[in-house]
Amino acid sequence: MDMKNRKLTLTGSVDPVLVVKKLRKTYSTDIVSVGPAK
Repeated sequence: MDMKNRKLTLTGSVDPVLVVKKLRKTYSTDIVSVGPAK
């Protein structure tokens, strides 16, 4: 979690849409990119 830039990085088999749905209840949330782990 990068608090300075307010970014959260998720890795693994996570559904980004479900995570954003939950976060939007509390925070302003956008998906920046989706792809395989580097």
